[in-house]
Amino acid sequence: MSNLFNNKYFIEALTLLKESDPDLFMETVFRLIANNKGDLLENQEAGDVLGALTQMIQYFESPERQEFEKCAEIKTWMDEIKED
Repeated sequence: MSNLFNNKYFIEALTLLKESDPDLFMETVFRLIANNKGDLLENQEAGDVLGALTQMIQYFESPERQEFEKCAEIKTWMDEIKED
């Protein structure tokens, strides 16, 4: 399977989802990363990925969400990226 994170049509679809349903967008991106972590850094700068993951943590730890388990998992991903 090709890397979804490098497919321009897939990225365009995610962009539309982000605009139309931000909550579903974040849930979708979380699941995509959880299932495709190996593809995340392919052709991506680590700093850009870390910045995006930081935004995800801010979203999931917000008072409205309080999904701290997801925050912990994202933090683990960030630590793995920093180790490489």
